[in-house]
Amino acid sequence: MVPSSFDRFTRRAQPAVSYASVLEACCAHLDGETAPRTTPFARRASFLKDFSRRHSSPSLSFQRGSPSPAVLLLYALLHGNDAFRAYVLGDAARLSKVLTPTLRGLYDASKRESYKEKTVSDGDGVGAAGKKSSHDVTYVLLVIVLILTQDDAFGDALSNALIPVGPNWYEERMLRRTPLGSLLVLVLVRTVHRHLAGSEPLRDVYLHTNCLAAMANVAPRLRGLTAFASRRLVTLFETLSRKRARALARELENSSDLVSGNASNAAFSDAEDDEIELYADFMRIVLEIINSVLTYALPDNPELVYALLHRAELFDAHTEHPRFADLVGNVRGVLNHFSDGIHRGVGGECAKGEGEGEGAAAGQNANAAARGEGMPMTTKEVMCVVNTLAKKFRADSHVHVFQELRFAYEEEADPAAFFSPFLWRLVVEDVGRARSATRWGESFTKMVVDGAS
Repeated sequence: MVPSSFDRFTRRAQPAVSYASVLEACCAHLDGETAPRTTPFARRASFLKDFSRRHSSPSLSFQRGSPSPAVLLLYALLHGNDAFRAYVLGDAARLSKVLTPTLRGLYDASKRESYKEKTVSDGDGVGAAGKKSSHDVTYVLLVIVLILTQDDAFGDALSNALIPVGPNWYEERMLRRTPLGSLLVLVLVRTVHRHLAGSEPLRDVYLHTNCLAAMANVAPRLRGLTAFASRRLVTLFETLSRKRARALARELENSSDLVSGNASNAAFSDAEDDEIELYADFMRIVLEIINSVLTYALPDNPELVYALLHRAELFDAHTEHPRFADLVGNVRGVLNHFSDGIHRGVGGECAKGEGEGEGAAAGQNANAAARGEGMPMTTKEVMCVVNTLAKKFRADSHVHVFQELRFAYEEEADPAAFFSPFLWRLVVEDVGRARSATRWGESFTKMVVDGAS
């Protein structure tokens, strides 16, 4: 468990109950109920006995100083304390108070990190430890999101959560009245994009997998996906497809060297094969995400349909691929249904331009799919037809219904291998901040950094 490294600080005279066990035993005293005394330390855990008070306290805020301790505490509570997790997921407002700062932590972490900062040499000192712990925070934040999304109650709370005033920390675009689900998709897609942009885009497979897994978990229950979030999701598939195509091209370029028996290029080709397979895996998960929304939540997500119509050509190259054919067939079936409706001019009221959606900001490119014998339809008219058809859409009539793709977090057999160095790096950071005042020597800092590596 995360705080298991704190066990060594427990007083010897007390029973062998870890700090993690204390957190797991905490229960909310709500409506006058008495929490069960499952451990000798339960009575001492009064700092959590009222979740409604503790939930809004500064200790769980990621914006006050270093976010790392708060991230570790939140992970420990959500992973080990069923009562706390149920409390958070039981109300949309409470979920928003936890998920929004978590997403901001992910956003800020990806903004601070460059991909080159992930490799830290032993001699880099406190600055290197800070870079490494920043990346560790990203891992833990992703696990927190995954833990939340794997619970069915998360989807129910998420569908009712709306951010009336867009978060001012999201810099790419001003967001207004954004559903929390759309913000989740935007931040996770952005995290993947930022790490794909590096010189070694697939070095951090764990990060990509967790981001996609969290989106796959919530996809069937997404409601009101905005036009911007929809376009970003489609763009992610385009990016992965393009990178896979480039890897295939590089492999073909080196095929002649393989025939001539060049060993170094043979090893390079093996690496290319792995890269191609990983891109294919990620592409399939993104297709699963899109397919889940279309199958289980299309009437509530017309903006995604519009975004797919806008970039329908992206899927043409994958209709015959054995890894993608079944899912692409579903997507094409949905797009054909809506394209036919657009050509037929479904919904006469749309000719007047009623029913404008967020998709108007996407431009006029979707008109190519909406051209008939007469004048091309406007964006507002296309969006109006999409809204009209979406309300009547029945998945079982147009797609093959696949089983939902679900991911669950499982803690590693030896979590201390990750969390103990992380905790020591936090210690090193604090030592580094106070070193000028306390006159701590460089040798102590280097000793702790070496022990954490």
